[in-house]
Amino acid sequence: MTVKERITKFIELKQISKSEFCRQIGVSNAYISSMRVGIQPDKVQRIALAYPELNIGWLLTGEGEILNNPEKNIEPLAAPCECAESSCSTVSRLLALVEAQQKTIAEQSATISRQAFALGNLAASVAPGAPSAD
Repeated sequence: MTVKERITKFIELKQISKSEFCRQIGVSNAYISSMRVGIQPDKVQRIALAYPELNIGWLLTGEGEILNNPEKNIEPLAAPCECAESSCSTVSRLLALVEAQQKTIAEQSATISRQAFALGNLAASVAPGAPSAD
């Protein structure tokens, strides 16, 4: 399941519209439908602040429960909770993890591109009719 699919599942659980979710996190109504593979760290932070009951670890990885405490009511909190400091710390750690993963993905993508180029050159050199190295 992708981040986009997990957001949709959370929205269904909350019984709100996608446009309401987008409004709460301060993005355009088309944000969810235009999502590709990942999610930007600033959007994760906005979601965490607007929906503190959402388990951000689950949102990013799919592991664990959808809600931080499934037994509690899933209505958004009107005022900051007492544990806001630890929540911010968790969000910061998760954002750092997302940024590190994005860097790793970019590095691996560059490596794949270089290897594909080298493989293309190798294939061209051994193609039928290509001059032999003998």
